[in-house]
Amino acid sequence: MRHPKYLLALVLPLAFFSGCANTGDEPATQLLQADQLQFVAPPAAKAAQTDTWMDFSLTLHPNRPATVVVPGFLLHAPRGAVEQTLTITGDWCGDDAQDPVVGYDFAPDGSEFLVPLRVMFVFLPQSLEGLDPARLTWVLDHEDGTYEVIPSEVQVLPAHGPGNPGAVRVLAQVEHFSRYLIAIGPPPDNNTTR
Repeated sequence: MRHPKYLLALVLPLAFFSGCANTGDEPATQLLQADQLQFVAPPAAKAAQTDTWMDFSLTLHPNRPATVVVPGFLLHAPRGAVEQTLTITGDWCGDDAQDPVVGYDFAPDGSEFLVPLRVMFVFLPQSLEGLDPARLTWVLDHEDGTYEVIPSEVQVLPAHGPGNPGAVRVLAQVEHFSRYLIAIGPPPDNNTTR
C-alpha cells in the first residue's frame, strides 16, 4: 500500500507548477563543492524501500503531457518536451547502501528536452529533522566532486490539523537528464519560498 501521507501532499500536483516558470533570465551557474552542501538523507524507512517502490519508467510522446508520481516525488513532462517518443527512467538514490541521498539518477543520461520537465520532492517536516526548508535546493551532480545549484521553489503548505503538519515541496525544472539531488546549501539568487 502506498503511503497516504505522501499522496496527500500531492493533491492537485500540477497546480503548484504555475509559479515555477522559466522567466528567461537565467542566473549565472553556481558551482559548489561537496563540502559546501549538506545532502538530504531519506528517512530510514524510505531509504529501506526497494527499487520497485521508488524507481520509475515513463514513456514521453511529442504531443502528449506525461506525469509520474511515486511516494514523495513527481515528474511532469509538458506536451512538446520531446521530438520523438522517448522512454525515461529514474533510479532512486535513496537506496544506495554507501550514501543514501534524496535524489534521482535520470536516464537516458544527457537527454535534452525542448520544454523543461518539472520535478518536485515532498517532505514532511519531521523528515527534515530541523533543517531550514528555505535552504533546500535541487543540485545537479556533475559526478566530479562539483554540484550545480538549480533554481528551485520551496513551498511550505499549511498544516491540516493536529498531528498532520504541512508538507514542504521543493520544485525545479530540468532541461536535460543526469543525476539530481536535494541539498541544503546557499540557495541560488532566484530561489523562492512560499
